[in-house]
Amino acid sequence: AATTITLGPEIGLWAVGLDGGLGVRLGREDAPELGFQARVLLTFGSFALYGRYGGWPGAEGLGHVGQVGITLKLPVWTSIEQMPLAP
Repeated sequence: AATTITLGPEIGLWAVGLDGGLGVRLGREDAPELGFQARVLLTFGSFALYGRYGGWPGAEGLGHVGQVGITLKLPVWTSIEQMPLAP
């Protein structure tokens, strides 16, 4: 098992999103492994389907990683009352 941290921009148009950038993987080796990742998202209201590819040049074994998944988007509930709109 390993932890992956990624950093990079995300762009989107309507229901399609694309992001990618630098990846750091911790836990497989003594030192952090540097790589990259790219992800495509297709959003349908409160959930999104995604496919992600990660590349880890110089890694032994898992040099390429593919993932498919679902992201659930839930609203953040607060106890703050909404301010009335100005007339």
